Amino acid sequence: MSSTVLEQLRAEQEEIEMLERAIVATLSEKSRNHRSRILHGHKVSILLNEVAKHSKHVKELYDDEDNIFAEETDNMRGRAVFTSFYEQLKSVRSFHRKYPNSIVSHEPNLEEALHPNVQFSGDERFGKYVDLNEFFTRFVNIPELKWQALKTQKALGSRSVIKGKQKSVGPPIDYLAYLASFADFSAIPTAQKTQSMPYQQYLTDLKEYLLGFYRRTQPLVDLDDVIAETSAKFEKQWALHEVAGWDVNQESDTKDYSKSCKHFCKLCNKAFGSAGVYDGHLKGKKHKKAVAANTAISSMSNGAASNGAKLRKDTKMVVEAKQKSIAFDEVLIRRMYELLTEVVQGTISYLELKQTRTHEELQAEIEEEDEGTFSDVDVENENEEDEEEEQLYNPLNLPIGWDGKPIPYWLYKLHGLGVEYKCEICGNHSYWGRRAFDRHFQEWRHAFGMRCLKIPNTKHFHDITLMRDAIQLYEKLKDQIDAESWNAANEEEFEDSEGNVLNRKTFEDLARQELASQFTFIILTQTRTGAVR
Repeated sequence: MSSTVLEQLRAEQEEIEMLERAIVATLSEKSRNHRSRILHGHKVSILLNEVAKHSKHVKELYDDEDNIFAEETDNMRGRAVFTSFYEQLKSVRSFHRKYPNSIVSHEPNLEEALHPNVQFSGDERFGKYVDLNEFFTRFVNIPELKWQALKTQKALGSRSVIKGKQKSVGPPIDYLAYLASFADFSAIPTAQKTQSMPYQQYLTDLKEYLLGFYRRTQPLVDLDDVIAETSAKFEKQWALHEVAGWDVNQESDTKDYSKSCKHFCKLCNKAFGSAGVYDGHLKGKKHKKAVAANTAISSMSNGAASNGAKLRKDTKMVVEAKQKSIAFDEVLIRRMYELLTEVVQGTISYLELKQTRTHEELQAEIEEEDEGTFSDVDVENENEEDEEEEQLYNPLNLPIGWDGKPIPYWLYKLHGLGVEYKCEICGNHSYWGRRAFDRHFQEWRHAFGMRCLKIPNTKHFHDITLMRDAIQLYEKLKDQIDAESWNAANEEEFEDSEGNVLNRKTFEDLARQELASQFTFIILTQTRTGAVR
């Protein structure tokens, strides 16, 4: 069944809307760890690519270069509108009679998008760290990179004592030191960069790895824009001779070094540490071949001076283009190193920590991370909790019960939880419901407020919430307590042999007048319940 252009437009736009809803659903998912974040990014990236592909097709249909869409719209207008309609209806019915069991799918196929296949090595730990072990092996085996290795060794700043003399010698460069400086190529001479094919292949492979790693870990970032921006900046720097490692000063430094070095072979571009090694090199086959080649070139140049000028010009252009390509690879590697600085530093920290752990601890950590990543039970529990949180409806702001749901409204009214009680002694704190209000008089907040007022927190002050009322009640209680307290001067009594009862004050007055000896006194004590003989 051949579909019309209008039907194709409708189907394409419907599929774009479905893909957009799938993108929204994917972005609303919570990323639990690094692995899930990477997978979410790839899911969204694949869906966006599908949206772009369908949008491109829609634009082509709207452009209507073959005027098919215009003819269809013309047939839908005018006198022949019903004729064209019934013809299309007839074709649809004939198609379904011919294929009665055809299945029409209204949903896009998202199997590939929802299950992206992203490949990482074991040391990369699904994009958490970089794996440059292969490039480190090539780094230490490429002769042209020895200059960079020497610079890295000097940067480590260690010294060793050799034959009583202190000589600045760096330790052998290891993988950690390589990770910290693999994007620095400033110490390598320009001539060796241009002539060495292993070095150029090393740059190309390292660049491709970093670009691929960044695409795998940051699928939503448009890396083409980053490359274009870096290229534009590089073109300006190259025109001004400001590219690091490719300036004129480096060539002059190399020439000055060859002049200052006592044992330097210009033909082989090598420096030697002692005269014996230098003499042995002059007698070697490699040096003799270089001398013969130099002699042949000089003899040929005398016979072909006219053709040589053009050849040298073409060769110079080829060399400059080659140097520009190598320089751009170096600049792009440095740019990728800047973008992946956190990952590289994390790799160095992880490798340093890895050296202090046993194999069992590392294996347990990997298994724990994998279990946390692939645990379907945890995912289901989280989905259930999210559904319960979404279904929680509490417009009256009722208190939450023991089951995590609002209590019934009748229970809310029964306990009077809508009534607010404020206590000034507690700092105008609000208590909802009579039960919470009565309970708070024995809690720490009210006790602290009473202690600040220097009033004992007794049952006499129950239901007292104002500080003024509490102070007045305390003054009244103090007077009452003083009246009820025992006063020995007035309440302690004495009785003589004739039955006369005297208090302590009267007895002491008679004793001072020396009349107390004529009497026999019996001390009577009186309590609040009565006198006791």
